[in-house]
This record gives sequence, C-alpha cells and structure tokens, in this order.
Amino acid sequence: MQLFALGLGLEPNYSGEEVVSQLNYAIRSGVAALMLLSSFTLAQANAAPPEAAAFFATPAKRDPSLSPSGRYASMIWRQDDKFYIGIADLNGVEGTKFFSVGKDTMVISLNWLTDDRLLAEYTDIEKIDGLITYTDGSRRMSAFDRDGGNPTTLFSGNRGLTRRNRNLSTVTHYLYDDPDHVLMPAVKSDRLHLYKVNVNTGKAELVEKGSENTIYWFANYRGDPILRVDVSDYGSYLSFFRKASDGKGWEKFKRLEYQDLTTIEHWPLAFGQEPTTQYVRARVNGEDRFGIYLYDVEKDEYLRKVFDHPEFDIEGAVLSSQGTVLAGIYYDDRLQIMSDQARLQGDIDWLNQQFGNDANVMPISMSSRHSRGLVFVSSPTIAGDYYLFDRSRRQLSVLFQTRPDLGPGVLSATEIMSYQARDGLPLKAYVTHPHGNRLKSAPLIVMPHGGPETRDNYDYDPFVQFLASRGYRVVQPNFRGSGGFGRAFAEKGYGEWGGKMQDDVTDAVQQLIARGIAQPGNMCIVGISYGGYAALYGGLQSPDLYRCAVSIAGVSDLFVMLEEEKRYGGNGGEVHQYWLKSIGDPVRDRDRLLAKSPRLHAQEYQVPVLLMHGEDDGVVYRSHSIYMERALKEAGKSVEYIEIEDEGHPGWKDDKELVRYQAVERFLNRYIPVQ
Repeated sequence: MQLFALGLGLEPNYSGEEVVSQLNYAIRSGVAALMLLSSFTLAQANAAPPEAAAFFATPAKRDPSLSPSGRYASMIWRQDDKFYIGIADLNGVEGTKFFSVGKDTMVISLNWLTDDRLLAEYTDIEKIDGLITYTDGSRRMSAFDRDGGNPTTLFSGNRGLTRRNRNLSTVTHYLYDDPDHVLMPAVKSDRLHLYKVNVNTGKAELVEKGSENTIYWFANYRGDPILRVDVSDYGSYLSFFRKASDGKGWEKFKRLEYQDLTTIEHWPLAFGQEPTTQYVRARVNGEDRFGIYLYDVEKDEYLRKVFDHPEFDIEGAVLSSQGTVLAGIYYDDRLQIMSDQARLQGDIDWLNQQFGNDANVMPISMSSRHSRGLVFVSSPTIAGDYYLFDRSRRQLSVLFQTRPDLGPGVLSATEIMSYQARDGLPLKAYVTHPHGNRLKSAPLIVMPHGGPETRDNYDYDPFVQFLASRGYRVVQPNFRGSGGFGRAFAEKGYGEWGGKMQDDVTDAVQQLIARGIAQPGNMCIVGISYGGYAALYGGLQSPDLYRCAVSIAGVSDLFVMLEEEKRYGGNGGEVHQYWLKSIGDPVRDRDRLLAKSPRLHAQEYQVPVLLMHGEDDGVVYRSHSIYMERALKEAGKSVEYIEIEDEGHPGWKDDKELVRYQAVERFLNRYIPVQ
C-alpha cells in the first residue's frame, strides 16, 4: 500500500536477467545499500555527461509497493520498450517473476489488494524520437493475481461506463475489510457518481450519485461515503457536501477558494477512527501556517491539532497501510517527518542518519504489521533510489536506482546559501555547482521558481542537474512570496511582481558575484510560469547582469493576465480576487502594472529571448508568449518562440520535455557557452 498523501525505473546497461540477479542477491543477503550502489556508479565518474533524457525520462524501473504481509514487492519494469509488472519474493523462495498487462500499454501505478491480488493502472503508449511516452487516451484499472493470472478490467461488467469515461483508474477507498471490492468514481450522464466495483468480475454497483460539478469523493474508515466535493463553473472555488441529516441526499456546508490543492485552506488527507472524522491539512482560525487536524465532517469542527511546525507549513502526511495518519511532512530545506509515535520517529531518525542527514528519506509502502517498509531516497546527488527497510533488525538494503546512469560522478552538489535581501529580510537559495567546481567562476543560470506561492527544496531537480552537468552553475532563490513558509511570508510578495520579489532574486545573484563565482554578463535567467515572468522582467531590468532570458509558459503582460483570470475565473470570483491581491488592480495600480509588464517594454530589451509555451496551456495562456514574440520582433529584437503541440502547462510528456531541454541547451551555448 502507498503511504503518503499530497505529493513522489531502471534503464539497464545490462540484460534484464542480470538486473534481477542483482535485485535478488541484495534481498537475500541484505547487502549494505551504499556498497551495492557504489558498484553501479564506480565506472561512471569520468564518463561524458549523459544525454538529456537520462535526467528526466520516465524511469524504466519504478513504483515498488509491498504486499500486505510484506513478503512480496511489486514494481513496474520497462524492457525493450514494453512494460511489465515484476513481483519479487522478498523471502527469496519464489524469486522474481514478470508479466505483461498488454501490448503497447504503459503501466502507471500498482497497488496490492491482498498478498495474492493487485491492481494496475495503465494507458496506451507511443514512441516518439526514441522516447516511450503515454498517449492522451483512456486510463484503466485491472486486477491480476500475483502471477498475472485471472486478469479483470474494472468496470468491464458495465460497458456503458467504459465507453463514456476516459479515466476509470481512480480509487476512492480500498475497503480493507472487503478484499473483493473497491470504491471508484465514474461519470454517467455527465455526473461523477461513486461505485462499488468487484475486483474479480469487474462489475460495478452504484453507491452514491454526484452532480455535474462533482470532482472528488471521500469515505470513512468503513468505506461509507461521507464527503463530496464540487467545483464551481469557473473553477474558482470548491463546495463541500456531507450526508444530509435525514440520511437522504447531500447538503452543502463549506465553500473554499480554489487555485490548487497545495494552497486550498482545508483538504482531507485520510480518514479518522470514527465514522464522521477525517485528518485534514488546514489553516484554522487565521493561523499563519498549515497543520494537520482531526476534523469532524458532521459537526464541521476541528477536534484537535495533530501536527504543526512553528516555521514551516505541513505539506502532507505519512499514512499507515490502513490509510490513517502516522506522521506529518514538512520541508525546511530537505524533507522532514515528525511523528508522535516514539518508535516510528526513532526509525525515521535512524534512516536519515544512514544518509548523513543530507537526503530526503520518504517511507512509501509498509506491510500491515509494519515489520517491513520501502523507502524512497533522493537528494541533489541521489536521483531517486528505493530501499527495503527491515524494521525489527534495523537493516537497510537497496532495491534499485531509478537512474543508475546518474551517479556521484555525474550529479552535482548543491549548497544551501543563506543571504539577506536589500531590506534585511533573511532568505535562502540553493546553489548547484558544476561537478568539481565549487570555488571558480562559471556561467550562471538564475532560476526563479513558478507559482509564485511554491518553493524550491534541497533535492534532485532534473533540469538543474542537466544544466550543471553541462558546466553551468544554477541558483534557485526562495524569494518572498514563496509558499511553504506560512501565510505572512507568502503575502510579503503581494503587489511585488517585478518589485521586491525580483529584487530578492537579484540579491542572491549579487552575493554570488561578491564571492567571485559568478560574473555579470555571463549569466542567463531561466524560469517556468511565474519564473518565466521573472525571467522576462529580469532580462528587461538587468541587462548588465543577464546576457539572455528564457521564459517557459511565462506571463508577459500583467493586464492580460488579470483580464484572463477575470474572464475564465469569473469576475469577482475568489481566484480573480487572489490575483488582484497578488499582482495588483488594473485601475488603481495601473502605472505600476505598466512599468512591470515586459511585453509593454519590448523596445527597451537588450538581451536575446527564448520563449516556449504549450499550445493548450490553461494556466498561463499561450497568448503571453505569442504577444511577447510579436512585440519583440516588431521592435527588431532577438527572439525565438517554440510552441509545444498538444501540451498544456509544463509537466510535459517525455518527448516534449526533450524538446525543452535541447532547445535551452542550444540557446545557452549560443550566448553563455561553457569554456
């Protein structure tokens, strides 16, 4: 069972049989994890940098999960452009066996029902430019015996539903006391209903009816539906419904502003131990930071605070194999886990120590009695490794690396840099140095994050590591307005697009210049979404620093941004109101917005610009890049625009990500080449 809420393969250089042998040897012998890993990476230290796809392409071996008893581990395996499910006997008796879900099918995720049966989510695939990627077709869920026998496609007993639904792969509840059924949503007559689905026959039985706006269902520990969530017509708020007091139908009792699930003020994480309770991530009674609370749906009452932190927002939770909350998750620089269970906290502390307290160590799957667990480990120099944790013996063994080509000889160290903004505000940035060059000057990539109410962490970042592998230094500032540090810190960025938020980015750059490891004119500012705006404005504001600018899905005109949010988010709606606070009022703040909109100053640009945008982007519309290109061309400036077909906001499929990486590399080589 997967263990976390809110928020996580092997590309073999040798035959599949050799990899299976390595895996089985590690499991049988309990070989020390770092010893086995070093054997995989020893020969890579002096190799040429890997191709771009090695940093971001969907791993060929991924998503392991433990069976309820902890005896078996499932995994997704891609070999010779085909996808398989691998089942390893961790006791070493049955070895590792593989079976296929179907031809031209990509397995997306796996989850165990019992030790003998599991669920697989899958979709169709295609191969583009040598990369395997998924299509935009239907997602389905099938159940299989542990050996691949008795396959059953869920909802197959209801052909009308399979014809009408593109996505039939979401599980609302695993019904732990009923191994023959799960709860799943499906659309019928343009309404999202909830069904009880037999995992042996595929037949679905209607449990509850939703509305035309329903997007989520939640159940209690027994599997009884207790909460329905609907979205407004413009997507600007969510309405919460509970069972009516007479037991018939549903009644609305809460409405919340909605941008995304990381910023919404109240969101369920897991069910509680009582029929009407849930664990939720929330900001309660005007508190500054998110915490985890035990909440009663029927009473609309927060019963008690379970986890919080005095400096950082709680980002999510570690769940038990039965779906209840064991620990809270937050980030200072790296991932931190806090539990009120002494033994579990001791295990977490011990696991962190095995990696020098310098990695993000996340429990992802646990046996029903918690005797065995799977752990995912990542850091700037660890691209994502899975380990088997024997809890009783305190023994850690490697399962596999997701990116074995990216060892210490390839990945670059990241420095946590503390600095002060020009007005004295303490801030942090992450500086990733080219491998082997921590002290000497190198071309600098300045990379402000998107959001703006998100943040960067001390972790593996494929784009950053790709650029560092090419000899670039990369700095990622967590400027004021970033998320994860509480409401007050986020609100410090309100009205500061192109103002103090931009100054915070510049101040991080100035510190690197003062240290002698960056030079004005030998740097490029690169960003996605809000970061794309910051790149465009930085290129306009500071041509003395930046030699070029790259905006990917970036905002170019603040007036256009506000008008689009008004049109598509509803005039006066919560999302529109948020952007008025974040950016400014187009009437009251007209002069400031004029000054801070890069497109309106195309004539002043002195640096070349690369623009990229998905043609179907519904977050930042492609009009921003189209208008920016047009304005720069009319002004006689240097600009290149690449439109990505059939893609939305970044988070693109592998073949389109390859276009992005290669285009940025070419652009940087043209203007700030590594010597």
